[in-house]
Amino acid sequence: MTQKSFKIFILLCFFAVNLRAAQLPDTIRLSVLPERFSIIESSLLLATSQNLSAKEAWIQLQEVKASSKAVTVGFTSNVFWIALTIENDQSTTQRSVLEIDNPQIDWLYVYETDQADLFQLLTETGDKYLFTRRPLLHRNFAIPIYLSAGQAKTILIKIDKRNSSLTFPVYLWSEKAFHEKSYSENLWFGIFFGTIILCLGYALMAFIFLRKALYGWYFMLVFTSATYLFTALGYSFQYVYPNVLDFNSYFRVYLIAALFLFVAKFSQNFLNLPKYQPLVHKLINLILIALGILALGGVVAMDFMTRNGLWIIPIINTLMLLGGLLLIFGAIRSFANQRTTVVIYFLAWGSLLLGYLIMTASEFGVIAVEDLPVNPVLAGSSLEVFIFSIGLTYQVRKIYNERNLLSLNMAKQQKELLKAYVEGTEKERERIARELHDDIGSRLGSLKRFINTNERNTELENQIDIICKDVRTMSHQLAPPSMQVSGLRQLVKQVTDDVSKQTGLIIDAQYYDLPDTLSGETIHHLFRIVQEGLNNIVKHAHATEVDLQFFVHEKELVLTIEDNGRGFDTSKNASGIGLQNMKVRTESLNGTIEVSSQPGSGTNIMIRIPITDSTASS
Repeated sequence: MTQKSFKIFILLCFFAVNLRAAQLPDTIRLSVLPERFSIIESSLLLATSQNLSAKEAWIQLQEVKASSKAVTVGFTSNVFWIALTIENDQSTTQRSVLEIDNPQIDWLYVYETDQADLFQLLTETGDKYLFTRRPLLHRNFAIPIYLSAGQAKTILIKIDKRNSSLTFPVYLWSEKAFHEKSYSENLWFGIFFGTIILCLGYALMAFIFLRKALYGWYFMLVFTSATYLFTALGYSFQYVYPNVLDFNSYFRVYLIAALFLFVAKFSQNFLNLPKYQPLVHKLINLILIALGILALGGVVAMDFMTRNGLWIIPIINTLMLLGGLLLIFGAIRSFANQRTTVVIYFLAWGSLLLGYLIMTASEFGVIAVEDLPVNPVLAGSSLEVFIFSIGLTYQVRKIYNERNLLSLNMAKQQKELLKAYVEGTEKERERIARELHDDIGSRLGSLKRFINTNERNTELENQIDIICKDVRTMSHQLAPPSMQVSGLRQLVKQVTDDVSKQTGLIIDAQYYDLPDTLSGETIHHLFRIVQEGLNNIVKHAHATEVDLQFFVHEKELVLTIEDNGRGFDTSKNASGIGLQNMKVRTESLNGTIEVSSQPGSGTNIMIRIPITDSTASS
């Protein structure tokens, strides 16, 4: 070999060595390490479909050409290897934490070496291992790294989640900063899930008190959504089933199926599809039945479903897509009938859909999810729950207003029925009074004259006189008061005088601040109430004294009727005809009646009637 050829050979070797050295990972020095450091730009990245050992992967990592170092790769069939070098350039032992910010990785292997090509397995973990096997019990995969003063290590990470979407942001933390971050993170997630619990309580209480299926389905929807997020964030595996293998993956699948079921049922009720779009409602129910059969088949014949997943999963996805399109179609078609409800519906689901679209875009590598300030699905779910809470509050108010309107209409109808009853009673009283006066009274008079013209019978004449007197008294009592005198005091005085004269009752009537003008209807009903009350006392109370009081208190006209009779048990004898008539007349004036009595202690009746323009009008 000539001297010139030898120099060329030496030069080529030099470039080859330097080219190989350029593929070594940058050294991350702990002295300049921030609290959180994304290691991807300072590391080597290899994507391969081969099953490599750590040494083989290390060799290929050094030889791989520079390429994109995106950590969000979407659906992939590759295994990913990451190599990084960390150096403790400080005088004391340093503790760091390597975090892979994705709790849904099937297999994760971490190797380390402080000598070239001599890699030792530091930890093996992932969803396919018990949670308790993780080096740090954290929802994400966190691996502690210990370096003594002046020590340097090369770390090799193998990430295996083939045939699925994958993102693997990797961060290096100081131990203190990692624990502070974990505490803060758990606090904020705790606040979020605490708010979800409040929403669940709100939905449950609304369901219990309103008895509307809408709130029951909303409760199940929020509960399932929260459970899915709790699982997707890694908390379910950490706290609910840490010692159960393979359940995590299946649990997420069934949660998605349950979530679609509750979304559909809640949407059907929220949009009132049975009323506005009955055909769409029935078609969605058929889809839900088909999905239910497939879900049941997944439980009963899991092996069959797993073997035939290539054609079963597309069927499930197609059914869910069709169901979603039907819900959107039903919402649009019912917009004319319920504009506010449909707008709230689209705003809520639109926010959640936007979050999922961003996450889907990140899974296909379009958006770097690690650069986002918050989890898009979490943000979308929060906004969706908030908007639907407003929507359900609107629904509660709508139901409340409808019930109030119904109550007002029923009260109006009841008042009209009471008025018709009272008017009918008065007309019947008037008719009977005329019959007694014109017919019965006339016939008794003729009978008395007949007896007078024939053989006299003093006893018979006396009995006829008594009957005639009673008939006249009864006809006067039955006749409307406006036929005789006007004014409440005069009417009450007349009836109390008549009762006192006939029965010997001592009746004391007192008036305090009684309005000078009362409507004819009010006077009429009060007179009948007093008349009915005195008749009840005469018939049942065996009283000797009665006190009547009329006074005004807090814009109410109050009437009290109190006797010293034998009293009665109000729980057993408060439904007599007399009391019922008094109650009907009181309610026709929008008033209330209270009856207080005990056996041996007399009876007190208090009637309160609000003073309104109609009550006090002349």
